[in-house]
Amino acid sequence: MSLMQRDELENLWTRTCSAMAYAFQPIVNTYTGRVFGYEALLRGFDEQGFPSIHSVFDRAAADGVLAEVHQRLFQQASATFHAETSQNGRLFFNIDNRLFQDDESAAALHDLVGSGAIAPERVVLEISEKNPVPESAYEAGYLPALRQRGVHVALDDFGAGYSGLQVLYQAKVDVIKMDRFFISGIAEDAPKRIFVTNLVKLAHMMGMHVVAEGVETTGDFYTCREIGCDYMQGYLISRPRFAGPADPLPNHYSVIVDLIKDDRRDDREDQRQIERWMNTATALPVTTSMQDVLRRFRTERDASFLPVVNGQEEPLGIIREHDLKEYVYSPYGISLLMNRSYRSDLPSFVRKVPVAAIHDRLDRILELYSLDPEAEAILLTENGRYRGCLGSRSLLQILHQREVATARDQNPLTRLPGNTIINEHISATFRPISLWSALAYIDFDNFKPFNDRFGFRVGDRVIQLFADSLKRMASDDETFAGHIGGDDFFLRIETEYATIEKTITRIERVAQRFSQDVLAFYPRETVQQGYIEGKDRNGEWRRFPLLEISAAILLVPPHETYLNAEGISLEIAKLKKSAKRSDGNVVVATVNPACLRNNGCV
Repeated sequence: MSLMQRDELENLWTRTCSAMAYAFQPIVNTYTGRVFGYEALLRGFDEQGFPSIHSVFDRAAADGVLAEVHQRLFQQASATFHAETSQNGRLFFNIDNRLFQDDESAAALHDLVGSGAIAPERVVLEISEKNPVPESAYEAGYLPALRQRGVHVALDDFGAGYSGLQVLYQAKVDVIKMDRFFISGIAEDAPKRIFVTNLVKLAHMMGMHVVAEGVETTGDFYTCREIGCDYMQGYLISRPRFAGPADPLPNHYSVIVDLIKDDRRDDREDQRQIERWMNTATALPVTTSMQDVLRRFRTERDASFLPVVNGQEEPLGIIREHDLKEYVYSPYGISLLMNRSYRSDLPSFVRKVPVAAIHDRLDRILELYSLDPEAEAILLTENGRYRGCLGSRSLLQILHQREVATARDQNPLTRLPGNTIINEHISATFRPISLWSALAYIDFDNFKPFNDRFGFRVGDRVIQLFADSLKRMASDDETFAGHIGGDDFFLRIETEYATIEKTITRIERVAQRFSQDVLAFYPRETVQQGYIEGKDRNGEWRRFPLLEISAAILLVPPHETYLNAEGISLEIAKLKKSAKRSDGNVVVATVNPACLRNNGCV
C-alpha cells in the first residue's frame, strides 16, 4: 500500500469514526444505587454500512488500522464522558482482543489510554470472552503493564465464550461481567443461580468484583443481590442514553434505593456486627515507599498486615509483616528492600485477599472466609472504595458467637434449629424474590398414646428418626428444617412454580417413609393388628392407629412483600387441623393475601 493510499484510508476511517457516536449505560452499586461507571456503546455503525459492531473492527483489522480506529473512538467516548460526568465515574470501553497480538498493537493500546480526556485510573478496558484472548496478552505482560498504569481490566461476556476459567485465572482482571444469558430469568432458573453463585464466590476469593449484565426484572435484581453481585447493568436501571448539556449522566439511580426499601429483610443486626468488629486501619497507597511501610509496622506493633489501595482507594490486597521479616533480619535485607531495581517495591509484596461489600450479609462474608481459612482478612468496601477490614481473629470470634447462638437455639434432642431461627425463616419468606415458598408444619398423629405405651425413651428415638430424614432433605440450599418442639417440625422450601408439584411430592414421600420406618418400633403382633390400645385425653380406653405424620403445606407466591408472620402462622394452624382430618394426612393450600393482611380469616 502506497503512502497516499494509506493517508486516504486513514482519512476515510476518520470520517467514519466521526459519523458514529457513543451511548452510555450505567453500571451501579447493588447496595446503594451509586454509579460505578458507564459502559460506552457504539451507535450509528449501521448507517455507515456495517451490520454489527464486530464488523466495524473486522474491517478495520483487514485495513490495518485497528489500533488507530480504537484510539479515535476512545477519544470521542472519553471526551463526551468527561464533559457529562463527575470525576468519580469510570468509563468502560470495549476493545478488540486482536490488539494484544504483537508489541506494536500493545504499544498503541498504551497510547490509547493516554490519549483520552480522562485519567487512565478512570478507564476500564473490557476484553471480551466471546473472542479468544491471545497468549501474548499474558506472556508478554501486556495486561499487567496496563494495570500498572492504573487502568482497570474487565472480562466481558463471562461464561459465553472461549476457555472462560483459564482466561479468568491468567488475566487476573479487576471486574468480571457475567454474560446476560446467565442473568436473564435467573430468579426462576435454579441451575443459573447455582452457576452464578459459585462464580461470584470464586471472583470474590480472587479479589475481583462482579457485574451482572442484562438485569431487566425485579426478580433478576433481587436474585443477583441475594447471591452477592457487586454491581448491576441493564434495562431495569437504565437503557443506554446519549449524554448532553441538557441531559447529563447522573451519579445515582434511585430505582435501586426503592427496590432495596421494598426488601423487608432486616440486615441491621448484621451491620451492627460488622461495624463492631471492623478494623478501620488506614490503608497504604500502592505508591508508598518500603521505608514508610516499615515505619507503619514499627508504629502499629499489633498489626500483622496492612491493607493496600490504588489511587481510587480501591483495595488491591494486603501486605503482611511476615513477608518482610526475611529482609529485616538478614544482613543486607534492608538495603535490598530499599533497592527498587531488586523488585522490592510495594506492589511486589501485595497479596490478594477476599473482598466484600460492607452492606453485604454477614452470612455471606463468613462463607467467603470459610472458603479460604488461610486468608489473613477480608477487605470491606463501600461504593467500591476501601472502608475497613475484618481480620482472621475477628472473623473467628464472629463465627464462634454464631455457633454459640445457634447451639443455644438448637433443640437438644434433634440438634435442629429451634423457634428463633424458624421465625427468621418465616420472615425470610417475604423477601421479594421470584421464587415460591412452601411452608410446612409437620407433626405426629397419636403420639401421646405411643409414648404412654412404649415410654419416653422410645418416643425420643422416633423423634430422632424423623429429624434425621428432615436433615437429609435440608442438605440443599433451598430447604430449611427446624424443630418447634415435641413432635412438631417446620419445613421451608424455596421452589420455582414449575417444580411445586415435585416439592409437595418430596414432603409426601417423607411422610410415607416415616410410616414404614416407624413400624420397627412396634412388636410384630401390634403391626399385624394395626393399632394399639390406650387412654385418650379424657382418660378413656380406645384404639389408636399406628404412628403417622400430618403435614400442612402453605404455598406463598413470590413478591408477596406485604405479608406478615402472624397471618402465616394462623393460616398454617387452620391447615393443620384439616390435615388431621384428611385421608392422606397432607393438605396443601395457596396463600390467601386478603386473609394474611388481616392476620388470618375467620
